[in-house]
Amino acid sequence: MNISHITVVSVTLLLGMVTDAAAQKIKTTCGADVALNVTVSGTWTAAGGYALVSDGLGVYQNAPRNKVTAIFQVGNCTHDFTLNLNQSSRTLWALLSGGDVKAPFFNFDRIHSVPITTDAPFLTSQFCTGGVMYGSDGKIAKNSEGAYQDNYAGCDVDEAGAAFVRRAAGVTLDGDERLAFQISPIDHPAEACAANPANPACGASFIRVYHPDATTWVLRPEPAATASHKVWAGGSYVFVGYETVPLEIVVTKQ
Repeated sequence: MNISHITVVSVTLLLGMVTDAAAQKIKTTCGADVALNVTVSGTWTAAGGYALVSDGLGVYQNAPRNKVTAIFQVGNCTHDFTLNLNQSSRTLWALLSGGDVKAPFFNFDRIHSVPITTDAPFLTSQFCTGGVMYGSDGKIAKNSEGAYQDNYAGCDVDEAGAAFVRRAAGVTLDGDERLAFQISPIDHPAEACAANPANPACGASFIRVYHPDATTWVLRPEPAATASHKVWAGGSYVFVGYETVPLEIVVTKQ
């Protein structure tokens, strides 16, 4: 079949334009995702007082070849910390009042955007005193100190005098069940406590985020360690009660 040179060039240019347009469409504005190593305290056979524990096989390393995804989601500008084990032979365990359940996925809200919490002026920083700030594009904006101004639940000091930031988190369990530590008003404004105080997640604990240095984050719930528990039934998630879920997760950059 004869195809003119002009036709070939035209098709090539058109495909190039489509490719460029697609690249522009998926271009990120906040940077590249960050690969992580994740250490979860406690194991299924030796919980050590924790209730969201590891499988006992060591550090969870972001490694696509092992079907483990452990990242800060910077590319989509959420800055969430996610661990996805859905396709992996590895898992987490939630040790609940009704029995032990595998937990193949979690999402801790906006962890990457928490500034270093050990700096001397942290508690008086613009991040801690400024709440949430949006830009003209409707997205979370950076403040004059260079931090994303997404402090929706406040900064505080723990019982030992260490500063932290409060964040929300969610854990997906086998059997289509979910645990929630509070809820993000940035990502879920209609479900957040100000708009919907009857949401069971409003009775749950926040997660404390400690960011002691440039490559390390430590996550613990507030002392009550309360998570709301929902199960899928009748076409929606139904609240079935609260669970006590102490945990400690240490995150480091690869």
